[in-house]
Amino acid sequence: MLVLDRRNLLQMTAAGAVLAAGGARPHEAAAKAAASNDAPGFYRFQLGEFRITALCDGVFALPTDSIATNVEKAERTAYFEAHYIPADMFQLQLNPLVIDTGQKRLLVDTGIGAGKDWATNAGRLAGSLEGAGIAPDTIDTVVLTHCHPDHIGGLDADPVKQFANAELVLSEVELDVWNAPDAASKLPKWAVENVPGIQKAFAALGDRVRPIKSGADVVTGVTSVDTAGHTPGHISLLIGSGKEQLLLTGDAIPSIHISFDQPEWQIIWDHDREKAAKTRRALLDRAATERLLVAGYHYPFPGVGHVVKEGMGFRWLPADWIWS
Repeated sequence: MLVLDRRNLLQMTAAGAVLAAGGARPHEAAAKAAASNDAPGFYRFQLGEFRITALCDGVFALPTDSIATNVEKAERTAYFEAHYIPADMFQLQLNPLVIDTGQKRLLVDTGIGAGKDWATNAGRLAGSLEGAGIAPDTIDTVVLTHCHPDHIGGLDADPVKQFANAELVLSEVELDVWNAPDAASKLPKWAVENVPGIQKAFAALGDRVRPIKSGADVVTGVTSVDTAGHTPGHISLLIGSGKEQLLLTGDAIPSIHISFDQPEWQIIWDHDREKAAKTRRALLDRAATERLLVAGYHYPFPGVGHVVKEGMGFRWLPADWIWS
């Protein structure tokens, strides 16, 4: 049975028009039409008086053997198979978030940035901002949960001009670690190659960089939460308006599968793996106990939902899509 949705119908119509004009065969034209359908992605909802916009920066992949490093291979393999996680590489989405408080407009994390050969399906933040009707020069504050390249990479092209009117906020611990003259000695080997680019961005922004203590307010209604472990100065954000709250976790809880089911399973990308595991469980427990709405940076788009306690672990419960 052939089922046609609007996209299929448009593609077939386009293919027929090309063929009638003596052009490519139908399947070739349909393939070209499909390739042009990569629309920018955004999802907007209200949180009290605040307007929240989740943005799609695309996807990238990491080696599957970089997760659950403290677990026997047979146990890992069984888990991966049961959860449809590929044996070699697994995909991560990228969901920067815009918070409109009515007084300030904040962008949390900047994605990977365009043109990275290791993430050819990422770097879509600019298009998603445009699709959402958000001009980069209307961003007042760019907040970094931490300085890994899939969070700060969107500043690579021109950190001064990309968000021309924005300050850059991050934890003072995170800034000190990455901006230190001896940063290479304080970081995992795989992270060292990113140091020059990060320090260049900080230098270019100069006094527009505002370090804060973990636990301090970024702006009224947006409070940083110390979730160190993934990096030494990693912060999450608690966003509150009226009686409604949203916990933005950054990479403190990076996966809707393993991080929830097995919070103690360690991840090679955590700078302090044991501390990160403790932070992960504590944050999951808080989200479940306080019944917080949660936004995850690497979750299936738009990455908004709730945490439910289940057995010795937790379960991710995606929020219903709000059509408004």
